[in-house]
Amino acid sequence: FSSFLRGWRNLLRWAMSSVPTQYMTEILAGAAATERKVDRPKPSGTYGVSSPMSTNEPTAEDHKQTAELKEVVAEVSPLDDPVSRAEALEVLQTKLEDWAGEELLRTDPNVKLPQGALCPGGAFGLGVLSAGQPADIVAVLPRGIARARFQETFLNELLLDERILYLEYIENCYQASIPAFHLTVQASPDSPPLDFILLWSVVPREVVAKDFNVLEVHNKEIDEMSHYNARNEDRPPGPSNCTRSLDIARVAGNILNGVPNPDEYRWTLRAIKHWAKQRGIYCPYTGYFSGISAAIMTARICQLHPNAIMSRLFNRFCRIFDKWDWKHPVMLQSIIKPKYNDNWAPAAWSLQSSPPGKDDDGKANPVEDVECKVYTPAYPSWSCATTVTRCTRNAIRKELRRVLDLTKSEASPISWETVFEPYPFETRFRHKLQLDILAKNAMIFRKWKRWILPKISLLLHGLEKIQNTHIRPCPEVKPFVDHDLVKWSAESIFIGLHFKAPSQANSETQENNALRTIDLRPAATTFIEIINGWPEKVFYGGKVEVRVKHNQVPQGDAKSSG
Repeated sequence: FSSFLRGWRNLLRWAMSSVPTQYMTEILAGAAATERKVDRPKPSGTYGVSSPMSTNEPTAEDHKQTAELKEVVAEVSPLDDPVSRAEALEVLQTKLEDWAGEELLRTDPNVKLPQGALCPGGAFGLGVLSAGQPADIVAVLPRGIARARFQETFLNELLLDERILYLEYIENCYQASIPAFHLTVQASPDSPPLDFILLWSVVPREVVAKDFNVLEVHNKEIDEMSHYNARNEDRPPGPSNCTRSLDIARVAGNILNGVPNPDEYRWTLRAIKHWAKQRGIYCPYTGYFSGISAAIMTARICQLHPNAIMSRLFNRFCRIFDKWDWKHPVMLQSIIKPKYNDNWAPAAWSLQSSPPGKDDDGKANPVEDVECKVYTPAYPSWSCATTVTRCTRNAIRKELRRVLDLTKSEASPISWETVFEPYPFETRFRHKLQLDILAKNAMIFRKWKRWILPKISLLLHGLEKIQNTHIRPCPEVKPFVDHDLVKWSAESIFIGLHFKAPSQANSETQENNALRTIDLRPAATTFIEIINGWPEKVFYGGKVEVRVKHNQVPQGDAKSSG
């Protein structure tokens, strides 16, 4: 009987093979489209929640600077190969259809097959995935399949396939804190191995075909998915993991639908991301831009300047967000409140890294008043920049002003190499706080690190409370070898510290200024206590360690500055 079912399923797959996968094809072709000039009709009307700031046409100088900028970005930030990626996706799509068919036939022998869709999200969904980076994909399944079954049994199906070179379950993935699989796929011996982050979502539909479009999921269906979670006594009412997973793909699709010129948007986003990485302001765990917040902010600039091209959009990004009043959120469309919660407001995307609402004295935490608010363009919206702190926001603003200073002169040409020059973190600070993460082997280390990274923003909030102290975290994680634990996996994260001289009113004598002491222990101790609350630590006693220590460079060897 099982052989009969398998043959029937293969026959149906052959019959469905001619169905066009328009949504996936457009996304895969999106990256390639950015590499060539595409003639598009001029945008018209209003995009987003307000009228455009300017509809001026590009000047000859704009075209010249854009050509130079595109040449630099194409060289320093090459895109993922869409052909190899499509081959690897087809492997996963076939595995998904096989597994979903078996699951559905267990309860309904008359079910329509094949079913199951892989929808791209994140940078992959936007068409800006850099070479060597993992692609976010969401497996969308019909209501006849339980979400838990995917995690329990599809994992085994992947393990049996020799084309799956690596597979790991991630309990809390990215800022959204949702389960996912990290896997490496090699479609053929001649193909390169490619990484994926695979999430999954069950939608309230009877049929989910291969060409399923996540943007066609209605708000009523999202509410139904969220109500499943509301009936779970272990968690408060709110969007379920299915909703959060689906958002990864829906947000990318809505961003592309919300910009007047997707090609110029993609080019500009690639430039913004490369600049932010080079200048050390791209990492949500250390309080900077995340990929999704950078994507939404760039899209908003495109909405405000619908006829502008890459170089002008890059400049306007820096100019507008340098002056932005962060009491007002950045959003691409009006916010719709869910019917199931009258008191709803866009909450932090992450469940692990939101700043505390009260300080040690019970007063409102001032961090709440200055955090950046960037709302996702999918129902229900989320605030995806809540890890940005007072000091990291100031660091971002300094970098925005640096670009404006380097590009303000019309008499001399813009040096994009200077704009993208790496931030000299090593020589910028005399004082650094060093956070060491250690584990006995690579497998334990990955779990331990994933627990610690979302908590770093809590350490930053604690350090910001120290008077006359300016901090700037380094987003780069650096491996090292511990002399006492040579075989352990170990990495360090550094936070630059600059201690300002107190004002004369706050110090009695110059001697007191010279001998003053800055106590970092309360912030470090609180952070260590939170880290040691790892639920899995009981299974890895003596196999994990975290250290926080202060490093000081001798006078004259570093320039202490923000």
